[in-house]
Amino acid sequence: MKCRISKEQYEEYHARHIELWDWCFHHPSSEKYNCPMWRWNDGPWEDENGSECHACDACGFRCGECPVDWGKPTCSSEGSPFDKWCDAGSPKTRKKYAALVRDAKWMPYEEWIKL
Repeated sequence: MKCRISKEQYEEYHARHIELWDWCFHHPSSEKYNCPMWRWNDGPWEDENGSECHACDACGFRCGECPVDWGKPTCSSEGSPFDKWCDAGSPKTRKKYAALVRDAKWMPYEEWIKL
């Protein structure tokens, strides 16, 4: 069953995605779970699906309904910006891929809700 969220919630998840990955860009030696916005770091964000990913939260962890255009079937597909961020060996490379994840195109809500 399709996860139904409001346009406002979708836009909030998108904004959080940008904020998280901007933080990763500025803290390339850290992992995304270190972002101070997560509840376990005394921030306001819940990790609804255990993925530390707001796109996963938007789609209910259904990869086929992910709102992000990864350029690959899923975020974890070999060669996706997220996959390359995970495998990056230097802060410079992690910054490069954090920026690509941060700036990845999200589908407009009106298109995404039809998936």
